[in-house]
Parts: sequence; C-alpha cells; structure tokens
Amino acid sequence: GGSHRQGRVAVGAAGSGAAARSGREPHGRRAAVVEGMPTHAEVIAQNPLEAPAPFWDNVFYAFNGLAAFLIFSTVLGAFVLCCLGAITRLERLEDRWASARIAEPKQGGRRREDEAKQS
Repeated sequence: GGSHRQGRVAVGAAGSGAAARSGREPHGRRAAVVEGMPTHAEVIAQNPLEAPAPFWDNVFYAFNGLAAFLIFSTVLGAFVLCCLGAITRLERLEDRWASARIAEPKQGGRRREDEAKQS
C-alpha cells in the first residue's frame, strides 16, 4: 500500500541489520525513516522553485552561460592584447630614444670638429 506518508531516508553508520544483509541499502548501512520530513513532491508543492528545471530550459541556460563566457573571454583577451601592443610600442619608443642618445654625442662631436676647422 502506498497510501501512507513517505519520510526521508536517513543513512546510519551501523552496518548490521536485515536491510544491510539483504543488499537493499548501499554500503551495508542501515536506513531509518525520519518522520516529519516532507517528500520531494510536498516540497515542490510548497515551493515550485524547488522543482528541477525542464530539459530545454537547462539547454537554454547552458547556451546563455556559454555565450557569457565567450563574451567575457573575448573582452579579456582584447584587453590583454591591447596591453601587449602598448608594451611593445613603448619598448620600440624607448629603443629609439636610446639609439638617439647614443648617436647624439658622436654627431655633436663631429659638429665641434667641423666648427673648429671652420674657425
């Protein structure tokens, strides 16, 4: 008869008993029904948000999550690439400045020599 109220099954630590010997309970643990616990159907009746979502809703949520991940990863990747480009341009600029400083005394020295010859 299924007319009686079902309770939640709590798994105890004891490994003896008829249920454990018969192999009906996993891992040889004894189960006891806890009275007063509502069934899954009763919980859903009280709060419909507890019900599992339909399959296509889950597919929709999965695609939305994938789209959000792709958008976020694209934005993050663009930011990283922009930072790398800025670092590269700054290195080139600093290299040009360094080469201009190295070349500057030589040119200045030649100018002084040229000016000395002319005077």
